[in-house]
Amino acid sequence: MLREILSSLGYLGVFILVFLLNLAPGFVPPTWIVLLLFYLINPNFNIFLLALVGAIASTLGRFCLLQISKKGKILLSKKEKEEMKFLNKKLKEIKNFGFISSLIVALTPIPSNAYFIMLGFIEYSTLGVFLGFFIGRLITYFLPLFLVKTTILFIRKVFFEEWMFHLFLDTIGIISIVIFILIDWKKILKQKNKIKT
Repeated sequence: MLREILSSLGYLGVFILVFLLNLAPGFVPPTWIVLLLFYLINPNFNIFLLALVGAIASTLGRFCLLQISKKGKILLSKKEKEEMKFLNKKLKEIKNFGFISSLIVALTPIPSNAYFIMLGFIEYSTLGVFLGFFIGRLITYFLPLFLVKTTILFIRKVFFEEWMFHLFLDTIGIISIVIFILIDWKKILKQKNKIKT
């Protein structure tokens, strides 16, 4: 049942599910595992498109999480708000901080939900933040999909194509043995001897 549902969702379904997972502040499965599940259930997915849709949806989900987190600043004290403002100013002084930090977060197991919530509190939201995250996620989504596809093709080749070829050769071998046993060797060899004499 789950197989049929996930298979019928297509890229739009992948986008919606990944967006919702990345909108959540925590306690959700890693997106790359969800994408692998989609691919294993429906290997007709193009792995690059699947990774691309996943990366776009993931980035949009984190963008929305950051925007929501900005509203969470009302829960902070006056002193904490001043600290966040100071931190925003200092981070903006660091060249390409948003791009580099987001790329690192996207390429490593660092929880990106916590990272974007913190950026929301700081109100640090630059194009570089989302560009770095998008590129990192595209890589981390594509690589597992590529490895799984390659592994599946290898297994298929070894266990189906190669196996069928070996089965064919073994069948010929068995037929040859049967023919060899059924031949009346005495008769053939006696006739051969008669022809010589």
